[in-house]
Amino acid sequence: MQKAELITRINQGWDDFTTYLKTIEPEYFTIPTDAAGWTAKDHVMHLAVWENEGDPIYVRIAGNTFAHYPEHIEWIDAIINPE
Repeated sequence: MQKAELITRINQGWDDFTTYLKTIEPEYFTIPTDAAGWTAKDHVMHLAVWENEGDPIYVRIAGNTFAHYPEHIEWIDAIINPE
């Protein structure tokens, strides 16, 4: 797969996802939906933050300079769900 095709597929995926989100009743976003107690809103925010914060990680993965550390996940999760 070429880079342009990948970008097109990613953009189409986000378009499909946002179209789907528009079909969900607003009150559904605040109801806990999984065993951990996360709401649909929590899951959407999680995806948005990872997408936003992921760009530098993707660049490092492509350059074979990425090292995964658990604190990366904890740091992003703390932004999403501060307690």
